[in-house]
Amino acid sequence: TMTWVRLRLPRMRRLVEFTCLLPLTLPAIVLVVGLAPVYAWVTYFLGESSALLFFAYTVLVLPYCYRALDAGLSSIDVRTLSEAARSLGGSWFTVMARVILPNIRTAVLSAAFLAVALVLGEFTIASLLNRDNLQVGINLLGKRDAQMSVAVSLAALVIAFVLLMGLSLAGGRRRRTSAAPAEPLHAFPPGTDPVTGTPTAPVAGPGTG
Repeated sequence: TMTWVRLRLPRMRRLVEFTCLLPLTLPAIVLVVGLAPVYAWVTYFLGESSALLFFAYTVLVLPYCYRALDAGLSSIDVRTLSEAARSLGGSWFTVMARVILPNIRTAVLSAAFLAVALVLGEFTIASLLNRDNLQVGINLLGKRDAQMSVAVSLAALVIAFVLLMGLSLAGGRRRRTSAAPAEPLHAFPPGTDPVTGTPTAPVAGPGTG
């Protein structure tokens, strides 16, 4: 969607940015109050499942993922790359999967890490909507067994650390690949072809004969 807006509706970028960043101005308690009627209908049709927190968490992580992806798209020339790929016969799926996405891989990884980190540390929405997630489980476990609660908290911290290290390694490998120096051009001596390096025959002047 962000790529489509940049290519087709560049004047709508500010509106899309405002809409995506709007959840930052809403406290979690206000977000729960607004989503409670929606979840009442969702529970009625789909039942009570913690997997249904997906809708609330999408709104929660939207501003952070938008900023990460917007930074990645701003670092490349989306229009030129898209037009070049389309002119060579590529479909829009090919343009996104093989041209745009590889160039913003670090931004996608950053957005994914932010989403996972926010979801792992979220407590308010799940607790007020009477759903179970990691933090709610740790809180309930801490009321029964404090030592086990500390162990689970440390395990969650280790998982977040591993994710951060994986993101750093993936981004660093991408930067090293893109920053690899190109091979220097060979300098050929005068009187040789600049492409093949073979000697060229001298051009006869008006005074030669």
